[in-house]
Amino acid sequence: MLKERILVQRAQEIRLEEDENVASQIKAAIKQIRKDEEEKIKISTQKAFIDAAIKMEIYDKVKLSEEEISEYYKENKEAFIKDEEYHLRHILVETQEEAEAILEKIRGGADFAELAKENSLCPSREKGGDLGFITRGMTIKPFEDAAFALKPGEISEVVKTQFGYHIIKLEEISPECQKTLEEAKVGIEFILLPEKQQQAFTRWLSSLKDEAQVKIEEELLR
Repeated sequence: MLKERILVQRAQEIRLEEDENVASQIKAAIKQIRKDEEEKIKISTQKAFIDAAIKMEIYDKVKLSEEEISEYYKENKEAFIKDEEYHLRHILVETQEEAEAILEKIRGGADFAELAKENSLCPSREKGGDLGFITRGMTIKPFEDAAFALKPGEISEVVKTQFGYHIIKLEEISPECQKTLEEAKVGIEFILLPEKQQQAFTRWLSSLKDEAQVKIEEELLR
């Protein structure tokens, strides 16, 4: 920035702005910049019009009916299976010694949730270490292997991961089951709606092209 200021100052000192060639170059540069800006404004305006037209003619009008959603659900039930889920709590600490001491307290009858609130480094401590329901593949392997080997109500040995040392409790298992239509609805809309909107857009664009062609032909016949 300083270099440019120095060079501009020198150019002004030697009165280059009075040179016809330099002045011509400056005018040409300004003209090109204005032309480029006008083109950018034109393109941006056209895009805004196009986006607004598509929204009004397609996105605001094309919706899925309850019948379409229900029919897809009936024909593709196998795609809407809820995986087996494990309801877990855990306590995370920095050292194995801390974890062993807490585990001993739990085995002595201390409340897991209270110990989590008092000792865990994980934000889940605010909820007594409750991680909610998780499925396979959602967490790191050492943690997952230990957690999914438990039976409801059981507590793991100390488990080491890259985050520290864990004590894990399995509260309950929710078995694999069929999702209800209501549970599957959002997923079905995500699949069907873009396809339906794309088909509507293709038909709409084709009709606009046909209308434009008719207008051109009418103009030629006049």
